[in-house]
Amino acid sequence: MSILRWLAVIVFALATGVAGWMWTNQYAARQQSAAFLKLKDDIALIRNETVLDDDMIEVVRLPERFRDDLSGIAVPNDASYRSALLGERPVRDVPAGSLLLFAAFEPRLSGELAGRVTPGMRAMTISVTAASTVGYFVQPGSIVDLVGTLVMPPEGGEPVTLEQVETRTILQKVKVLAVGPARTLAEYQRLSGGGYSTITIEVSPKDAETLVFAMQQVNRPLTLMLRNPEDDSDVADSGVGWATLRQR
Repeated sequence: MSILRWLAVIVFALATGVAGWMWTNQYAARQQSAAFLKLKDDIALIRNETVLDDDMIEVVRLPERFRDDLSGIAVPNDASYRSALLGERPVRDVPAGSLLLFAAFEPRLSGELAGRVTPGMRAMTISVTAASTVGYFVQPGSIVDLVGTLVMPPEGGEPVTLEQVETRTILQKVKVLAVGPARTLAEYQRLSGGGYSTITIEVSPKDAETLVFAMQQVNRPLTLMLRNPEDDSDVADSGVGWATLRQR
């Protein structure tokens, strides 16, 4: 056999070996592609006491066959799920190294929504649409700003004109407790058609008064602006009206 044929055989064997190695690794990755969140091996949670912190969590990868069995039971490795759980206290003890289960963070008081409300705050429900909720991407645990277009009446009893119509940011950094009947991300994913017509938010009593008054001044649902959960910045709001637009 000539040298060229030997070289061709060697190259073919090497290529076959590399392809087999790549396929084996890809197959193994697929078999371990169900990723869930778990506590670190030296971390345990105490019921109603321990506040879940990002440093307490790590990712565990399980065979793909476990994905369906654990769907809706164990918390998957997803950024939205992770951010929703941070800062929460479990309603039952969670042993060190355990998978994080939705049931461990269900509301207190026999599952009532009141168990999720921070002491001193209040829950209230407002009407929404697909357009006002970023196409229903607002989920339980989301942080939003609320914006509305209001008629700002002139002083002195003069007639209202278009000059008094302004769009303003009414509330900032508002936590969403529920969308429709869904209080958890697992329940949100099971919503029929993925849509809802109301959301329940957590506000202070003073902010609740502001919001109720503002909603009486608008003729359409308030617009929700979805925040990155790590964005804690304040919006400097001066209102936008016809005068502002004319200057642009």
